[in-house]
Amino acid sequence: MEEETRKYELATIFDPEIDESDLPNHISGLEDIVVNAGGKMINKEIWGLKDLAYPIKKRVSGYYVFYQFVAPHEAPHKIRDAIRLREDVIRQMTIVRDEFPEPMEGGEDYGSPQE
Repeated sequence: MEEETRKYELATIFDPEIDESDLPNHISGLEDIVVNAGGKMINKEIWGLKDLAYPIKKRVSGYYVFYQFVAPHEAPHKIRDAIRLREDVIRQMTIVRDEFPEPMEGGEDYGSPQE
């Protein structure tokens, strides 16, 4: 019996102190966390360095990255717990999506959830 999956979007803000040339390694590290928790990546959007509305952990800016994935219902808890151990992410939030929004220009599409 195949396990039921749901659509999720993970919003992350990476520490602005990360060297921009090393940012892709940090981004792919979170993709690995999603996959290891049983998820399948659908899309990724990198918004880049943006100012924060208010300071978080004494930072006033951060690298915004959004991941869209499908996963079993217990995966977001595993993902959240794994991200909490990382010092490079200053804020994260996972939400359930009924449908994924259209990818922005420059987003990395991994294919549809049905594939």
